[in-house]
Amino acid sequence: GIMTQPALAYGGSPFLQQPVVAIKDRGNNIVSSINEGTVIAAIGVSSLQVDLHVDDEFFQQGLTLPIKDGIVAFSGLLIDEVGYPYSLTFSLSNALDGPTIIDSDDFSVHVGSPSKLVILDEPLFAFGGESFPRQPRIAVVDAGGNMIVEDSLALAIEVNIRNNPSLGVLSRGDSYYLRRKVKNGVAQFNSLSIDKAGERYQLQYTLLQPLSSGFETSEIIITGHPFTVKIGSAYSLKVIEDTNGGLANNQQFFQQPIIAFVDRGMNIVTSYPAIAVRAFMVPSLSYNSKLMIDTSEDTIPSIVSVTFPQELVDLSGYIAGPGDVIPIYVSFSDEVIAVVDPLSPGMMMTLTLNVLSGSQTSVEATISSISVNVRLKKLLFEYRIEEGHSVNSLDYISVESLRPNDVQVLDAWGRPTNLELPDQTSLNSLIVSSNISVSDTQPAVSFVSSSIISGEYGAGQYIDIMVEFSRKVIVGGTPEVPVTVDSSIFIIDTESIGMIGDGSQFVLKYNEIRSGSIVWNATVAEVQNAISSL
Repeated sequence: GIMTQPALAYGGSPFLQQPVVAIKDRGNNIVSSINEGTVIAAIGVSSLQVDLHVDDEFFQQGLTLPIKDGIVAFSGLLIDEVGYPYSLTFSLSNALDGPTIIDSDDFSVHVGSPSKLVILDEPLFAFGGESFPRQPRIAVVDAGGNMIVEDSLALAIEVNIRNNPSLGVLSRGDSYYLRRKVKNGVAQFNSLSIDKAGERYQLQYTLLQPLSSGFETSEIIITGHPFTVKIGSAYSLKVIEDTNGGLANNQQFFQQPIIAFVDRGMNIVTSYPAIAVRAFMVPSLSYNSKLMIDTSEDTIPSIVSVTFPQELVDLSGYIAGPGDVIPIYVSFSDEVIAVVDPLSPGMMMTLTLNVLSGSQTSVEATISSISVNVRLKKLLFEYRIEEGHSVNSLDYISVESLRPNDVQVLDAWGRPTNLELPDQTSLNSLIVSSNISVSDTQPAVSFVSSSIISGEYGAGQYIDIMVEFSRKVIVGGTPEVPVTVDSSIFIIDTESIGMIGDGSQFVLKYNEIRSGSIVWNATVAEVQNAISSL
């Protein structure tokens, strides 16, 4: 018999509950005196037909184990492919009076945690400074090769040059980051390019896993195949050597300028056909005009308002609870940039709120990752509500509640900005934007209704019942709403035979095991007698 069923299986990883098989007598007692023979584990006949593997740690023992004290405990069994139903068959080499082959219960293999990266597409070649014709496309899979689809939005993949023969620079258009979020298990890069021409470039991809304030570099890495960056077509002129001056009176320059045609990566295009290049004097701006640039009285950007998004402004009086995320926008008078070191982000910028909490001295909203290292007039902060948080009207504590911590907030000139918040009595403060409350109480049913009209309804018809709660909830499992139904006859299941008319019968079934027949026009007493006999 099977003492422990295989269960808790994830693709490519050993079952968390490994099967244990025992030799038993007719009374279901383990025969501990048996120490001879073996038991072989295999995929069940009624199962999805895939290979059953043993983890490398237990590779030597394989799928055949000896019997010891009447018991065989397997270790390291795994299945790569996600699916259902799976079952295992265990075969005993010994001859017994009873069966020597037994099947396990059906079980599922689920998608496991991220284990490795798979390159779905990558550049085969490229031209200097131009976007790769084929952009990298990387999948995140578990140990069995199953794509991580659910919760993949929390992951990201970063790309860097692994082998750099020409000291080229990898860039992605105008973006600061060489990373992409994972969507539906795949990270699709775009606009990647390398400036310097060279052979056997290789890209390396690293999985980034989420932290409370950004991402953490993992040890899950994959390196792409070598490829060549070729010299592209001529794009512009480049001064290789400039003149270093000369003498008046139409004398030649001491050093004559050298000009080259270059591609988008500034590689010299040697194959460009012969063509004339004309040199001419450019009028001097200082000779023709007199310009004065004065920024001495330029105003440093300051905060002009703190608001909720419009959808919350329209819901004034809204009550939020644990699990909800409240967005808060801090708007400046001019564009600013919240500078965060992507390799060492440190403590992120926060906004201290007036929320009461039994476990913390203060509750804070944290700047969103989409608002860092990019010039914006409006920074997004996110407040994630936890258990124990409560407040009647959500607001910041004071004009000094915005704390930069390890983040620098700079204007276009690189100057620190004014982070003083609007006075809480002003029209630009958060509490004036909308009245949002935070409650730790559990959501309650506020209204129960149905979309159908009053009337009589019979077997086979569906009645929709809508249950409204005091705030948003997440439904798990299959909740039930008990209802009262008045009936003098309770039939578990019925099946009609022929047309319903004179001479027809109903077949009454109970759990599809026992059944009985009654005529179509039976009395209530006859129906009750038929049911009681089941």
